[in-house]
Amino acid sequence: MASRLRRSLLQLGDRVGRRVQRWPEGSWPDAMQRSPRRVRRTATDVIKSTAQAAVGLGRRAARLGMESIKRASNR
Repeated sequence: MASRLRRSLLQLGDRVGRRVQRWPEGSWPDAMQRSPRRVRRTATDVIKSTAQAAVGLGRRAARLGMESIKRASNR
């Protein structure tokens, strides 16, 4: 479950923030062994970018909802 969540988070971060590089499925542990600090930082970056993306998507959805409500009330 956690790995699936992490994979979806990584995919979302990759889709929204293009600057975040995603590791291929196999190389995650290798990178972890090579330098844990850098990988941990990139992981926090992914989480941060995901949170920002979620906030942005929520704002956009709220704005679209408000616009559709206004349109419906004008009719």
